[in-house]
Formats: sequence, structure tokens, C-alpha cells
Amino acid sequence: ALAQILTKRRMRNGGLDFDTPEIKVILDETGAPIELRKKLRQDTNRLIEEFMLLANQTVAEHIEHIKVKRELPPFIYRIHEPPDPMKMKDFALFVKALGFKFDHQQTVTGKLLGSFLKEIKDQPEAGMVEKVLLRSMMKAKYMTENRGHFGLSFKHYSHFTSPIRRYPDLIGHRILKEYAK
Repeated sequence: ALAQILTKRRMRNGGLDFDTPEIKVILDETGAPIELRKKLRQDTNRLIEEFMLLANQTVAEHIEHIKVKRELPPFIYRIHEPPDPMKMKDFALFVKALGFKFDHQQTVTGKLLGSFLKEIKDQPEAGMVEKVLLRSMMKAKYMTENRGHFGLSFKHYSHFTSPIRRYPDLIGHRILKEYAK
């Protein structure tokens, strides 16, 4: 129930939820691929995702507060900048050709994009539009300057809980250990 509340709050604040399907590769006994299956995104997956997001957000916000009080070495943030206006114009032209209207001339926010995706979600082209929108956005990256995360609609966001253990996540762990001292 709490994970659902967190998801709703994130969406209400302008967070985006690209529900692109993951593919699971089924292998035979020799390790050769024999089948592709669509992974189902279950409530338990969403629960873990929401609490990982909350942990990442909470730590980044805490770091911002303690850095104001004392001088600390740089921290590592996962940032996602707002989309480039020219890419949003191209996206608007693309969806217009499909019969949809997207006003790129207003300030593009997560709320605007989220409501557009919600508006077209039952259309046959929705999956393709979602993929093109995702490619029209900036790529998330790591920085020592906190610039927020557009796609999640977070002002503060780190990335130390990733289950795939990217190197920057490990750096985040090391920095947090130093900060704890």
C-alpha cells in the first residue's frame, strides 16, 4: 500500500513511468537461447523500485543539507536534465503525423509528458510513441553537482541502490562511508 502511495505521489508531482517491457531470455541446457519471454512487472517489483527510489532521494536530500553545514568532498548524483526544446519539437511533429496533438511550445514538464502518455495509453501506437519520447529525452548521467532528476521529478537524487552495481553506485557507497566518519 505504501509503495502505491509513493508511486501515485511521484506521478502527481510529474514523475514519468515508462512501462517498457523487459525481455527474459530462456536458455537450453547448453546455454543456447531458445525462447524470449516478456517479463511481467509485478507489484513486488514496483514495491522494491519505489523503496529504492525513496532511499536514493532521501540520501541525496540529506547530503545536500549536511553539505550546507560543513565542507565535505563532492558527492555523486544521478541527474536527468529537462528535454531539449528542438527534440520536443521533433517529437511533436512525429506524434502529429500519427494523429495526436502535443504542444511542445509550452514549458515541457514531467506532468505535461505524463498526461500526454496517459491520454494515448490505450491507442495501438502508444508503445511506439513511448519509445520515441524516451529517445527524445536527455540521458541520465552522474555528476558531482545536483541538478535534479527530470524524469522522476526529484530535486535530489543519488543512485547508490542500483541492483546492477554500476561503478558510480560503488563510489557513492564509499563517499557515504567517508561522510559517516
